[in-house]
Parts: sequence; C-alpha cells; structure tokens
Amino acid sequence: MVVTAAGMGLTALGGCATSKPPPPPPVPEPVVVVDANSGLSVGAVPAFRLAASPSLADSPSRLVVLNIKVGTSVEGVLTVSPEDFTLQLPNGQQGRVFDRARAVEVLHRTTLADANLAYLTQGGNHPYGGLSEEARAELSARVSGQLFASTMLMSPQLLEGFIVVDTGLPFASLNGGSIQIVAYRLRDATPVTSVYPFAPPPPATAAAPTAAAPTAAAPTAAAPTAAAPMAVAPTAEATTAVAPTAEATTAVAPTAEATTAVAPTAEATTALAPTAEATTAVAPTAEAQ
Repeated sequence: MVVTAAGMGLTALGGCATSKPPPPPPVPEPVVVVDANSGLSVGAVPAFRLAASPSLADSPSRLVVLNIKVGTSVEGVLTVSPEDFTLQLPNGQQGRVFDRARAVEVLHRTTLADANLAYLTQGGNHPYGGLSEEARAELSARVSGQLFASTMLMSPQLLEGFIVVDTGLPFASLNGGSIQIVAYRLRDATPVTSVYPFAPPPPATAAAPTAAAPTAAAPTAAAPTAAAPMAVAPTAEATTAVAPTAEATTAVAPTAEATTAVAPTAEATTALAPTAEATTAVAPTAEAQ
C-alpha cells in the first residue's frame, strides 16, 4: 500500500511536471508605411499599457508601450534615436517619449497589461490586465530587452523596438494621433523626417478594387444597349405595315367595277329607241296628206 501510494504520488508529481502554462499572446505588429518623400519606412502600434498598480490594470492608462519599426531606402547611413521621436496625441497635444534609461525605470515600477481592452467584453473570469502572471513576466522581459535605443540605420535594414510614452491623459485609443520620426544623415547631419498616423488608411493598391467598382457597374449602364433589339421591333412591324400594300390590290377592285360602270354605255343604245319612235311620229304627217 505504501509503495502504491508512493507510486501514485510520483505519478501526480509527474503530471504536474509535464503541464506547461499557455504561451503569451502575440505582440501586436505595426503596419509599415513607406514615405516616398523622405525614403523612411515607419510603423507604430500600441502594444501594452502600463498600470500604476494591479487594481488599475483593467482601465485605460496614460503610460503606453509602442512597438516601432523604422527602415530606409536612402543611400548612406542614418542615425536614429527615440529622443528624436515626437508623439502627437488625438487631442492635438504632445505626448512625452522616454529615453531608454527612463523607460526601464517606468517598466520596473508599473504593471504590464494588454493594450487591447477587448478582453473585458468577452465575459467570464480573466486575469487582471488580460495577461497571466507567466505571460506578463515573459513579455515584460521582452520589452525591457528590446527597448529602442540610439542606433545607426542603412538600407535595407528594418529596425524594430519598443518605446515608452506618456500621453498625459488616459486614451482608449491613439487613433487620430501620429508619431514623427527624425533621422539624421551620418555624413552631414541632414534631417530626414517622416510622420506616421495611427490607424493609417489602407494602401492605394488595396483600395484599387473599390475604385474599380464603378467599372463593374458599367454593364448596368450598357443595359439600354441590350434593349436596342427591342427598338428594332418596329422594323418587324414595318413588315406588317406593308399589309396595306396588299390591301391596295383590293383597292384595284373598283377598277373592276369601272367595267360595270360601262354598262350605262349599253343603256345608251337603248336610249336610241326613241329615235325609232320618232319614225312612228312621222305617221301623222301621212294623215295630214
């Protein structure tokens, strides 16, 4: 019995040893937009919220972690630093972008939470901040280890890292705001600037099918052309209109009656009979003798 119990205990312990916590949710990836004027490629998206305490982890926060991507097609080497990033808020105010040292301090003093508050509408129990303790620890270490720092950039590199910003007021979304990236040419310190709007419009190539929709509607406009055969129908009726020509043959019948009208000419011969009677009328001339 003791051996069995021990075996059961080892089995239970083995079962606990094989169970693993679920992996953390994927980090939101920004959509990179190429600025044809400056040659910079920039993308930015809110990845996490930083709450002052666990009790505030399910509310909007003024401290936000942004996932940033920066690339270039410019010839030569550029220098990029988070100190040269400018955050424009949806209300028109300017936010604050922390340097690397200050960002590390803020991360250590706050609680990491999911930037998307949609988990609050899913119902049921959920961990505070939308992240389990295991996921929070793993993601916090990733953010701390991948903070954007001053670095050099050249084509075709695409740098990616996190920055910590202070929006002054809690915002449910940064849509309507923007972030400006300024890089400098290493050889002459010439600035190269690009402004990335949060929730940017879809690329023009993706919008092309929508613009082509009126062309798809063109067949409807061509429907009158399909109705053109109906307009030819009167031509078919023109054949019916020829029928009066056939009646014109019937109209010739009066010509046949005109032959009957000649009959009075025969009666004109009968009208000569009185001429014969005129001979009888001479008889009185004989009596007169």
